[in-house]
Amino acid sequence: MRSPGGRACVRLRVGTPFVLSCPAAVSLAMWERHDVQPAAQRRFGRAATGIEHFGSYACRNIRGREAGPRSRHASADALDVAAVVLEGGRRVSVASHWRADGPEAAFLRDLHRGACRWFDVVLGPDHDAAHADHLHVDRGPGRACR
Repeated sequence: MRSPGGRACVRLRVGTPFVLSCPAAVSLAMWERHDVQPAAQRRFGRAATGIEHFGSYACRNIRGREAGPRSRHASADALDVAAVVLEGGRRVSVASHWRADGPEAAFLRDLHRGACRWFDVVLGPDHDAAHADHLHVDRGPGRACR
C-alpha cells in the first residue's frame, strides 16, 4: 500500500493483492506499524515481512447467508488475516498456532489485542468456529473485540 506521494505505508508483502476501503487501509497501516512490527521484534527478534489473507472485498451478506445484513467485506471494510510471515521465512498461522503454547500463540494474541485499537471489529478463533483459522478485522459500524 502506498500513499499518494508514493511512500510505502504498509511494508508487509501480500501473496494475493486485495482491495480495502481507505479507512480500513489506514487501520491496517497503523496496526502494522504500532502492533505487528513491535510484536514481531519482541517475540522473535525479527521483522514481519508478509501477510497471508483469505480476502477482503467480497459482495456478500454476513456469513454468506441469502438474506440479512451485508458483510463489511461487501464494502471492502474488512480483511481476514490467516498468517504473518517473518524475516527468514518463518510463518505464524492462526490455524496452526492460536491454540498452541509458545511465542507464536503469544504473538497472535498480541496482534489480536493490537488490532482492537485500530479496527472497530476484531473476531478471532475464540469468537466462533467460523473464525477458527483467521483474524477478521473491519471498520464498523459497531465495536467488538472477541
